[in-house]
Amino acid sequence: MADANIFTSISISDELQTPAWALGRLERALGRTLLQHKEGSIRLLKSSMPASIPARTRHEAYGLIVTTTGVTIHAETAHGLHNGLITLASLITRDKRIPCVSISDWPDQEIRGTCVSGIDLAEERFEQFIALKLNLLILEDGGLYDMDQSEKSARYVQFAEKCRACFVEFVPELQSLGWGHYVLQREPRAVEARWIERKSFPVLEGRVYSPDPPLPDAVEVINAQFDDGLNGWTAETYKTRWIPATVEEAAVVSPGPNDGTPLLQLSLNEPGTVRVSQELAVQPNARYTLKCTISTKGVIGTGAYFEVYGIDKKRYMTLIGPHQGAFCGDMERQEAQVVFNTGAYQRARPGGSLTDSPQVHDGFEKVCLYLRLQDSTGTAWFDSVEIVPEQSPNRLANSVVTDSAKVVVENEAGFLYEEGRDYLLEIPELRYPYAIGAPLQVILTDDSRIKNGDILFLSYNQAEMEDITCCPSEPLYDAFMRRSIGNVVKQLRPKYLHIGHDEPRFFNRDQRCADRSMSNEALLVDAIKRIRESALAADPFIRIMMWDDAINPYQNGPHLSTEKVAEYLPKDIIINIWWYDNFDLDRQLGDSTAYFMNQGFSVTGSPWFRIPNARRWTELFDGYKDNLKALGIIYTSWGEVPDPWGALEFTAEHSWSYGNPAFTDASRIP
Repeated sequence: MADANIFTSISISDELQTPAWALGRLERALGRTLLQHKEGSIRLLKSSMPASIPARTRHEAYGLIVTTTGVTIHAETAHGLHNGLITLASLITRDKRIPCVSISDWPDQEIRGTCVSGIDLAEERFEQFIALKLNLLILEDGGLYDMDQSEKSARYVQFAEKCRACFVEFVPELQSLGWGHYVLQREPRAVEARWIERKSFPVLEGRVYSPDPPLPDAVEVINAQFDDGLNGWTAETYKTRWIPATVEEAAVVSPGPNDGTPLLQLSLNEPGTVRVSQELAVQPNARYTLKCTISTKGVIGTGAYFEVYGIDKKRYMTLIGPHQGAFCGDMERQEAQVVFNTGAYQRARPGGSLTDSPQVHDGFEKVCLYLRLQDSTGTAWFDSVEIVPEQSPNRLANSVVTDSAKVVVENEAGFLYEEGRDYLLEIPELRYPYAIGAPLQVILTDDSRIKNGDILFLSYNQAEMEDITCCPSEPLYDAFMRRSIGNVVKQLRPKYLHIGHDEPRFFNRDQRCADRSMSNEALLVDAIKRIRESALAADPFIRIMMWDDAINPYQNGPHLSTEKVAEYLPKDIIINIWWYDNFDLDRQLGDSTAYFMNQGFSVTGSPWFRIPNARRWTELFDGYKDNLKALGIIYTSWGEVPDPWGALEFTAEHSWSYGNPAFTDASRIP
């Protein structure tokens, strides 16, 4: 071992840029500022690396030699020196000693990146990303749409520069189409709405009459306070199938660990799932809020939560009230809530897309409440279960009206009345998310051919509460994205721009799309090409990235009738393939990757928090490391699980050097 205290000075080759950020990291590890000296005890040199190092990653290669008298780091590029300094800093022990080593090192994968939701989290974890030698960071953040506001843009500009100083390619993601929430917050009329055709309304007092729907009747939860033990509730645990839960797994305790009132206690010593449920009659096509208090102790895993399923007449169950976050660890008693709607629902597809049409029923007349401790160990307590009736939107609320989104007013025979001559429209401000909202007003003119007492038939585009997908046929959407892309490219100067496009729930369902008489496939091809053209107009050398699922024949493509879209897209788009589960891996990873590369695209692969899944991704791309179209691995970190970063370190290590360190049981492929 070498004594780090003797390393007090540094000499840096004039031929390469000084990797200042990595040098600062080394100084923090040493606890001192290194003085520059031509005979420094730490020497950074430019020199040739072995010819055996692959051309595509040799710019990151470095050599590191530590002896008892000095340190030498040599590389062909400043990026290589940066990596060598990161390694050297990581070797320094707490007692300021460094092992004497001779290292020749370079990465297997060209791209080793991560996707981060929000700049706060990106800044918080930046040191970890650098320590893992990641070289690409995709940032999804709503503030990227506001780069024309200098008070907001400065932070993103500074972060992009910080990434470049650390040899990390900064990739802004302007999430669009499927997850359109950032767009819709700023341009709510860009939503993919539902075409409401020929709904009848009476005319009263010179205007179309559309009263708010009444509140639904109250719903009583049986034994909501658990005063009568588990009466009214069914308690089950999962042991390859659902079986009655034991009293150790599900019971009512009194007094509970709060104010002495009875509490439902769900507890597991081994990883698993226990739940209690209750079916209730409800009013169809109505809106409710389910409230409940939760506390936890020592919960590890997915966590404790509650949710609501609708039950149709065939006893098919649909999730209509998903939980808003699971509770883990030790958490004091607090109230949580879930909003649900008992109208007809569309079934969810893998990855979030929905079927083409609603289920055939008039709304749910029954629901099932579930209180769960899901895929976890530990203890959770529930009490004060309550269902509160809520106001549903007016039939004319959240109407989408633009130059392209029409309102049609006609009589029963189909005679079309004219705006301006027969009626005027008062269009309320539309806001995302599409909650209650004021209704569209249709007001008769003084010389209107419509009379009080007439029945009118209105057709219009209407947004619903859950709508989050953008309309690919709305010009306002195109204009908004073109401005946003221009601002991002101008200020951040990225090499790549990510456009998202994952998990569209539906499109081609409102009048704006229908008027174009295009297939889903043609609409999506056109939408992607237009965004690409906007990016190239801002920078002719920029490369577009997008998630794969909507155009992947092995994922959401068939559900959306878009499985052949890739055949018609420009091949300079980089396809980011993701799959997070540990089943169907050959098809979802292997076949998907081969499909896009055979189509001519460059690709990356993306795991999430499951280490066995990450192992399969890194194994697959290790097999492709000599294929120039297989660019590498981009880790994703969505926050819906207790530890979304659980496989980051594993992914980074095995993207740099597959199989090193040796695999453990946690990385086994099931």
